Amino acid sequence: MIGIARKWLDRQKALAARAPRVRIDAVTMAAADKGGYGVVIEGFGLRPAVTPPTITIGSVRVEDLKFEPGGRRATGVLRSRPSGNDVFVDLGHARATGKMGERGSN
Repeated sequence: MIGIARKWLDRQKALAARAPRVRIDAVTMAAADKGGYGVVIEGFGLRPAVTPPTITIGSVRVEDLKFEPGGRRATGVLRSRPSGNDVFVDLGHARATGKMGERGSN
């Protein structure tokens, strides 16, 4: 029984390692020309899925999202200044949290 349990645990670990992952490396925000704020999120695995992606900064939703083909950068617009610096990325298949201005968050 122990051998079967060990194989099951090993399989679960292998499956978890194959799951899609998102990493947030850096988030920058700057005032946009037309009002609002331009946002650039750099990281890994930033690819949209079938479900619409949701990215929020301080409870303000990032709109007009555009993802670069390599999955290393996403850009968008905030209509108002966020109240905090918490970043939440929900792509449907993977999620990540971080803070604006920090590097290496996931």
